[in-house]
Amino acid sequence: MDKKYTIEQYQLNEEFKQKVQVGDFILTQTDSFVYSLSRSILKIEYDHLLVLIREDQLLHIGWPKIRIINPLQILSQSSKYIIFRPPYQEGELQKFLMYLQTSLQADYDYQKLVQGMIKKLVNKVPTDPIPYSPNLKSSRVCTDLIFYWLEASSPKFRELLPDYLGYLDYPLIGSFTPDDINTLAKMNVFFQIIHEKEIQKPENTFKSIGKNIQSQGKLYLPEIPSIKQLKKLIKYIPYPEKFIGLLQQQFFWYYLIKLFTMSKKQKTEKLLKFLIKRYSSEKLTKKKLNKLVKRLRILIDIISIINSPFSRKTYLKLINNMIELAFENSQSAKEQVLKMIFTQFIKPKL
Repeated sequence: MDKKYTIEQYQLNEEFKQKVQVGDFILTQTDSFVYSLSRSILKIEYDHLLVLIREDQLLHIGWPKIRIINPLQILSQSSKYIIFRPPYQEGELQKFLMYLQTSLQADYDYQKLVQGMIKKLVNKVPTDPIPYSPNLKSSRVCTDLIFYWLEASSPKFRELLPDYLGYLDYPLIGSFTPDDINTLAKMNVFFQIIHEKEIQKPENTFKSIGKNIQSQGKLYLPEIPSIKQLKKLIKYIPYPEKFIGLLQQQFFWYYLIKLFTMSKKQKTEKLLKFLIKRYSSEKLTKKKLNKLVKRLRILIDIISIINSPFSRKTYLKLINNMIELAFENSQSAKEQVLKMIFTQFIKPKL
């Protein structure tokens, strides 16, 4: 027995094994901040869909790659789950499982997930229906990919799905959500509910993020340790991958809070530096990076003037940024030029 799982979780797994069979779909509500965030934004009850492709092997379409996991891994992190069974005809199950396995090790399409969340946030409803078949083929998020391969394997599902799109999330966000399979099953369309299980009340919900930030505030490091220090520390951790995940979470919240306390100018500079580093093919010195940031800020100001030609504030920002670029090595020269401009062009009213 693996010590990272409790006796209760092993018992839960035994109960699961007695109910499930190869080819079944497993819908879960996962007890984590990230999954809870997606549930909150997409307004769904369940957040993940998996398929049992062999005994004790679930196909997990998740970040960073599509892979095989043990049922214990997902059950130990779930608040509740439902098992669904499609009515496979002869040869369809084998074909479906074969198709699913061709997607193994493919990168998870997190951008598609983010796009769907943004559409839901802004309530953007497409004016024209998106043809789902070609769209699903390139989509590597859980329900999209599973529905795509099921449609390719089962003529009955392929025939039924278009008639029920109006009841599902696809027309709203251009992607199927895990809740869609539950919607179809409750309408007695194709899927049969085999077993439902509520395991626990979710603890790590999106609503509790604020409380956790406050209670764990002391954990934020006043000074970020070096890589060498971290490597030494990780050697003494029983489950290093869990420690690294926790550390990444702490750093994420630390920088998120730091970002919100910055001025608008600082935020813009940080974003521009990130974009330059991300898409630049050459290695940049700090001096060259700062120069590029200043040039881009001038470009932003020019675009702002085009959009708002009567905004005095935008012109002043452009002049200031141009002077900063021209006299970046001399603060006194910059101050003198600014003083001259103000005395010459900005006349007092009295």
